[in-house]
Amino acid sequence: MPDHDVETDAHTHISLVQTLVMGADDPAELVGTVAGGKYRVIAHVGRGSMGNVYEVEELTSGRRAAMKMLLPELGANEEIAARLVREGKAISMLTHPNIVELLDIGRLADGTPFVVTELIRGVVLTALLAEGPVERGRAIAIVRQVLEALDHAHRHGVIHRDIKPDNIMIVDDLVKVLDFGVAKLADDTSAVLGEGKLTRTGFSLFGSPLYVAPESVLGNPIDARTDLYSAGVILFELLAGCPPFDDPDPMVLLRLHAAGKTPTLAERAPTRTFTADLEYVVAEALAKQPARRFGSAADMIGMLDAAQRSLEAPAPIAPPAPVTAPHSPAAVFAPPPVSPAPAPAAFAPPPAAVAPLSLAFAPPPAAPRLGSGDRRARDIRRFLLIGGVIAAIALIGLIAALTSSDSKPSAAAKPATRPPVAAPSSLVAAGHAQVSRGGSLEAIAAYEQAIAADAQLAKDPKIRANAIAMVTGKDPVAAVVALELLAIGVDPPEHDAIVRQASTGAVREVRQRALAIAMRDGFADGIDRFASLSLDLRQARNCEDRRVAIERLRDLADRRAIAAIKGVKGQFPCVEQEAEEALTHLEALP
Repeated sequence: MPDHDVETDAHTHISLVQTLVMGADDPAELVGTVAGGKYRVIAHVGRGSMGNVYEVEELTSGRRAAMKMLLPELGANEEIAARLVREGKAISMLTHPNIVELLDIGRLADGTPFVVTELIRGVVLTALLAEGPVERGRAIAIVRQVLEALDHAHRHGVIHRDIKPDNIMIVDDLVKVLDFGVAKLADDTSAVLGEGKLTRTGFSLFGSPLYVAPESVLGNPIDARTDLYSAGVILFELLAGCPPFDDPDPMVLLRLHAAGKTPTLAERAPTRTFTADLEYVVAEALAKQPARRFGSAADMIGMLDAAQRSLEAPAPIAPPAPVTAPHSPAAVFAPPPVSPAPAPAAFAPPPAAVAPLSLAFAPPPAAPRLGSGDRRARDIRRFLLIGGVIAAIALIGLIAALTSSDSKPSAAAKPATRPPVAAPSSLVAAGHAQVSRGGSLEAIAAYEQAIAADAQLAKDPKIRANAIAMVTGKDPVAAVVALELLAIGVDPPEHDAIVRQASTGAVREVRQRALAIAMRDGFADGIDRFASLSLDLRQARNCEDRRVAIERLRDLADRRAIAAIKGVKGQFPCVEQEAEEALTHLEALP
């Protein structure tokens, strides 16, 4: 996910640049060396906040390739190393023209794992989107190839989980899907990959917050339809020139994906014209409930083909009608035919006239965009700095919202049955019962619904006590969610417990979220920033985290930080200079 920290040319991208890659502290040190006994390192081609990707040349064949490498520092982390190997094994199961080709998996002499894939140079879809909306036929052609790749992966039991423009490249007329680093095997992962179950390091949310599916936000089970949601967001953005949901606050963005009303293309791009078929495809792909989306990538391909044919069909001759605005909502958003969509087997093959993916194209009239590429990168870096923990916060108040029917223009859809609303007192009792059974997240959801129905329950002492216990409990995800309940759910807010967590909380992500809440709500003055930053430095997982903690300790101008910084100086060469400068500054203080 920290792909947005990668420093590459806007129109040239080397495959597999993401958080799980590592390189030397000075990437130039590896250039000219031989890695794995058979790859000469030609150039460093991408830098992320945690690693590097190199262009390499195979000594025996002279073939150029891309190598993803872990530093020994993180190579010793078995989970991160397993994830890199996991990616290689996932790709090794797939052979498709729209999926990056795996060439090799191996380890360096010191045991550091690496993955080698084909070297891909082309246009990253992110760069194409920065130009504005794409011609409709071309947008369909791009997403169709993405779906072809997903269909192949899904048929082999591989779910990508991180479909986004950064992971899609266009090379001439060919679309390539990259980065299977967080791919999920639909069957037993341990049996298929021969590795233990990977845990959720740093509570990382799988997928970018702009393209993440509701079930990923809520922590619910995922399947192939999770990828289809992300593909639907990309199709929406290609057509409208902006994603369906966009907000500078990642928490708000996640909530919108999980429970916000999904807009139509016409609502987000009122100056452009869309057929009913296109509106239907987008709405079906973006249904909140996976059961209401397309059942497979092949199903979605079939409807895209139908949408393509509707673009090519001649306009019907209609009797004179009252004069309306050229692009009024009534003109651009007509309901689809009443007849249900055909079964997947009945879908016709793609027409030969599908628009080619020529890189040269004339942009259509500009539509309003909610954010530039710079803002997108900044927002996602902000999301990643929080570490994905905020995804769990979106659970609050969303479960009830998700029981409502999805809004999509389909006459064949049956209205969802809304379950009866429980009495507030019953919800509180159910929440208490969940606490006793260890169901912290379920308990918080029940408490939130009860308080929303009866504000007086915000003063319930047992709700407050249970939430405080969750914050200090063994489940860090529940702790993060409980922090939000203590901040905005109970009355009065429980600032003291949040301040204690922000100062000395044992879990890094919980502590940092407590700090963010205190700063947001204006009671951060009581936080022991020295204690908090000292813990940040001690628990840092990589050089960048250590660098940030050292700089912030220096800025505190507190001589107590000298001992904390000396504790890491000499252990991590990547922050040696920052540590030395900070110590010089602090030791000069009176």
